[in-house]
Amino acid sequence: MIVFNSFANFACLRLPVPPARQGPEGILHGNKGRRPSHSFSIEKKERVVELAKERYFDFNFSHLSEILEEEEGIKINRETLRQWFRPLGFGGKVRKQPHHRKRRKHSGRERKLLFLDGCLHVCIEMCRIYDLPAGFYLDRASQFTTTRHGGIHVAQSDQKPTQFERAMKELGIGLIFAHSPQARGRGERINGTFQDRLVSELRLRSIHNAQDATIYLNQTFIPRYCRRFGVEPEDKISAWRSPPHETDILNILCKRFQRTVKNDNAISVNGQIIQLRPTRNRPHFVRAKVTVNLWVDGS
Repeated sequence: MIVFNSFANFACLRLPVPPARQGPEGILHGNKGRRPSHSFSIEKKERVVELAKERYFDFNFSHLSEILEEEEGIKINRETLRQWFRPLGFGGKVRKQPHHRKRRKHSGRERKLLFLDGCLHVCIEMCRIYDLPAGFYLDRASQFTTTRHGGIHVAQSDQKPTQFERAMKELGIGLIFAHSPQARGRGERINGTFQDRLVSELRLRSIHNAQDATIYLNQTFIPRYCRRFGVEPEDKISAWRSPPHETDILNILCKRFQRTVKNDNAISVNGQIIQLRPTRNRPHFVRAKVTVNLWVDGS
């Protein structure tokens, strides 16, 4: 309750004018035209726009928000950047609304299920350094599995396992093949993130050769990426397992061929002729079945 001691005090009090008496202007909000106290100054906005155009022109909104805080000491969330730059023509295409999908739970243990994409040499080096994972989640590329099927005119079905499938079976590593890019959503998003963020940062650091890029990737980019996007596993025990001592990784992670020795005691593998010499117990190997392992280095 307000108590007025005199008519003068009452006269000095300014009461709001009802909207009906203000006319059409009464429907406008009282803060219209006023600059919010928490908004950025025009100078700071122009500075950010200048940086984005000249130095960070290939960074997405999330990446730009992080790099501005890290490099320039300017903290701006990505939605503010999106509102600033969309009218200027930046930001790429607008994503379509996705279809309803069920979220797949992360693997319970670290390195229980790894994404594998592209080169097989990475798989070989990984098994040498970190031992063996429990399984791989990969696409249906021809180096991983057979994708040929029978046609209408010519039966071209091939159900034999590939060299990769044979090697993984011998090592006891499970394989899950995705039938579409959407099935490997996390792996595809990781690839997209690397192609976006990593390429931009390499350009920003003026890194133009593979050696310097590898150092930056391992020492700077991946540790920061893991801090930003890494998820702690439910089970702290790693799923890596060491192969048995008698396991010869080199003769498993290779291309293996079965050949029949010809009358001249020679076999042919990938256009290369291999001559078999007689031994003390066997003068020749004609029509013998032999196994040839082609190692990664070509020998």
